Amino acid sequence: MALLGLSSGALASLVAAAFASRVGLPNPVDAHVLPFLGAGLLALSIALWRSPRLLPWIERTGWSLLTAYLLAALAYKVIHFPFEHVPLGARSYWFFFSYLLAFLIWSPRGALTVSLSVIACLTGLAAWISVETHAGNATLLASLIQLVIASIAYVFVHYSFAQLRPQYARMRTLAFSDPLTGCANRRRAEELLALEVSRAGRYARPLSLILFDLDHFKQINDQHGHAIGDAVLRTVTNAVRSDLRGLDHLARWGGEEFVIIAPELSQARAMQFGERLRKRIAALRIGSSIQPTASFGIASFRLGETVDSMVLRADRAMYRAKAQGRNRVELERPQTAAAEAPETVPPLEETAATAAAPSQPD
Repeated sequence: MALLGLSSGALASLVAAAFASRVGLPNPVDAHVLPFLGAGLLALSIALWRSPRLLPWIERTGWSLLTAYLLAALAYKVIHFPFEHVPLGARSYWFFFSYLLAFLIWSPRGALTVSLSVIACLTGLAAWISVETHAGNATLLASLIQLVIASIAYVFVHYSFAQLRPQYARMRTLAFSDPLTGCANRRRAEELLALEVSRAGRYARPLSLILFDLDHFKQINDQHGHAIGDAVLRTVTNAVRSDLRGLDHLARWGGEEFVIIAPELSQARAMQFGERLRKRIAALRIGSSIQPTASFGIASFRLGETVDSMVLRADRAMYRAKAQGRNRVELERPQTAAAEAPETVPPLEETAATAAAPSQPD
């Protein structure tokens, strides 16, 4: 975007300079400074194209060239025609674009500093015209004062929003992440799963859901304390996160239960992935005596199904892994087998309420 802005600004400046020279506009700044502004922006765009790492320096230089032109054009009009009762003209509106660019280029404090320096120059022009004309040019003086006041309001509104933006980002992180493990929480997982199910249904793409629960986690809490239990959760989360792809989503479903949303992953590959994660967790050693294991249940998306039904099938597969000895990976049962022999597992509402507890009996 910086490259596009610099090149289009260079073109606009050169065209405006040619137009000003052709029609003979009275402001010589347009005829003499605009060509240098256009050439400077063009040189900066070429430099950015060849060396993108120079972007911060190029952005600041481009901003300085643009703002210097605006101040020079306005200063010429005020200083050379102090007694003309005319408004400042459309060029003064571009100062607000300069302030906006400053907050895109610098940090909030840096943008505030450079913007206030521009406003100080405008205030100096207003003071000069007031002294030079003994406040006789009310039209020009009022226009300058309005520009200064509007600039101050505009800059401080931008500064306020810039200060609020990091706080909003932190609040969003707190609202959608688990404070203990740092991964997404259940609310965020439900949103992500709904989006992925919608996408998979619309484009007929594979989608797998991997649900896993740490085995005998209550015993770890009872024997070693909740601080060690928390350390186990963090260690397992970090181990699993290191093995995820860029498009996978890991979330704490509740307690010691986690979910992995794996777009573009077929059932066979999800089984291999789950087995790899099971071995990675089983290889962990926490302290001198804790060796965590996990039971995995895997379900793949079926066209036309809902989020709840997909979670239910993964939940049933995970409970089957628990019932068959733990520390294993189980796939969902095929539709025909599920229809012929329904499983006796807790309903989705019960498992969801149980998972929401901080720790639960295994």
